[in-house]
Amino acid sequence: MTEAAAGWIGGRYALGELLGVGGTGSVFAATDRGADAEPGAQVAIKLLHPQLCADEASRAAFLREARHAMRIDHPNVVRVHGAGLHDAGGVTMPWIALDLLHGPTLLDWVDRTGRLSATDAAAVAGGLLSGLEAAHRAGIVHRDISPQNVILDGIEDRPRGAPLTSAMVRIVDLGLADVTGRSTLGVDVLLAADPAGAAHVVGNAAFMSPEQARGRPVRSVSDLYQAGAVLYFALTGRAPFPRATTEHVLEAHVSAPPPVPSAIAGAARALDRVVTKALAKTPAHRFRDAAEFREAIVIALAAAGPDDRDPSEDGDAAGEEGA
Repeated sequence: MTEAAAGWIGGRYALGELLGVGGTGSVFAATDRGADAEPGAQVAIKLLHPQLCADEASRAAFLREARHAMRIDHPNVVRVHGAGLHDAGGVTMPWIALDLLHGPTLLDWVDRTGRLSATDAAAVAGGLLSGLEAAHRAGIVHRDISPQNVILDGIEDRPRGAPLTSAMVRIVDLGLADVTGRSTLGVDVLLAADPAGAAHVVGNAAFMSPEQARGRPVRSVSDLYQAGAVLYFALTGRAPFPRATTEHVLEAHVSAPPPVPSAIAGAARALDRVVTKALAKTPAHRFRDAAEFREAIVIALAAAGPDDRDPSEDGDAAGEEGA
């Protein structure tokens, strides 16, 4: 190994600019210098923050994301190129090499351009559900589906006025992913205290399924609830249950009726029944699987008249959702 290669992550990835920073890690652009790589090939390198690296459990949890992602082979799920441990001057630092994506998150895109038309929102949901179908087939539940974890890869390169497509959607951040049937109780990335005080619910409270909010086992149908919440966000520009506190958000997921998107955005009417079924409190009342959810979206749009899909007819309702 050359002196330069010794400083590369995994002996092959030369770090470039910082792309983003999260609660547990940082993401850098990197050039793949491996002998089998194409010249100039780029990846994204995710590194655990140095202050967390001393804890073996944190290192193992960080690398678990890579193991789960490697089990999923689908174009709507970010691809992992490799993972391992790097000697960072006496600090053992875990790393994951991922596809370098070129696009904003769904959250950033909606914040920048406004809520989506029913057709564009359906395309995003279609890609999201296709990726989840592949994950569930591999026995993996994502458990943290949210607008922050959906990247619209290449959206800014499309022709002006061209619609969004499901191929643009990439599911990222499998940090909370696990095999089906486990709860998301933990002691870091705390978002809400468990009522018993013994542990904490981990995840994004704004898009959390009722069973996850209650610290119960999380299965594939829980991802479908979160996908429904993301579809609601795409159609309305807001999370399903805007509340003053995280505690009230979680209570709403457990007890409040599903919000109807057309109460906020008239053009979402065609998908009202689809969204409210996905957001059913009881898992058995939701869609059976991602394929059924995706097909329901297609059928709903096909049955809708032009007035139900035209963004020009869109207008805010007089009041907030009352859930």
